[in-house]
Amino acid sequence: MQAIGAWVSGGLAALVMALPLGPAAAQPAQVDGWRIETLAGTPNACGASGPVDGAAQLGLAAFGPGFLLTVKAPGLAADGQGVEVELSFDGKAPVGAAGAGADGGVQVLFGRGPQAETIAAASQIGVAVAGQTYRFRTPNLRALLEALAKCAGEPPLSQLDAAPTPIVGAEGWSLMTRMVGVPESACTARKPGPQVDTIVTLNKDGDLLLIGGHGDWAVGAGPAQLKLGVDSDPPVALDAFTAQNLILLLIKDKALVQRLRQARTLDWIAPAGTVRGDVTGLGVALDRVARCKSQKD
Repeated sequence: MQAIGAWVSGGLAALVMALPLGPAAAQPAQVDGWRIETLAGTPNACGASGPVDGAAQLGLAAFGPGFLLTVKAPGLAADGQGVEVELSFDGKAPVGAAGAGADGGVQVLFGRGPQAETIAAASQIGVAVAGQTYRFRTPNLRALLEALAKCAGEPPLSQLDAAPTPIVGAEGWSLMTRMVGVPESACTARKPGPQVDTIVTLNKDGDLLLIGGHGDWAVGAGPAQLKLGVDSDPPVALDAFTAQNLILLLIKDKALVQRLRQARTLDWIAPAGTVRGDVTGLGVALDRVARCKSQKD
């Protein structure tokens, strides 16, 4: 089995929790075996409900440039609960994924490229979660993913998102203008690391959103307490929000933002343990995010 998290991308998974299906403003094209609808109150998002196995039902959704696989079954997981999931395709060896409980089921976020292609080619999907294994016969998956992408206003499945652009003067940082889990264009900077990947962006008010995540995390979804250590400074207690495999911090303290701009390392200190990320160049990366946002506004 591949490592847990092999099927989790680094998008803002919090934004796709518990999206209800609602009536479509314009009826999307339908695919045999599936019922496609727009997602109520959510731009650039469409979902489909499909096959069942006993009391469990499989669903898929397009959300911006990414996709969401859901399984709904009674008592499967509490909303916000981090869940380890195993997915298998046409009886092949399972791959691990970090999911989260939401809207009466479990959700797993995945991106374009090899992940979407594997699902598009499958005629059966197996999902093992919470001690249960479900197997769904999945007709017309490629047609479904193409229809969902079109419904969400996205390009065809074969068209990959532009690769991240390295940020000059900020070694290891790259600029991303699209993210799985974000339905609209976004300006973010990301620096991967062996223990934690660091993402920075700015909200509509210009405040810093600092995100730590990793593919093998399963931290659930909801409010949390965290301490953040900047270089050798004493750790600072902050309110955080967890989302599947991410920890999000909204930082309005201008002094702390200025300290972070000059930081070389960040320690993310949580009850489950401490991880350290190299964030050298964060200030330059944040300036590039600001320029990106000003060009889009």
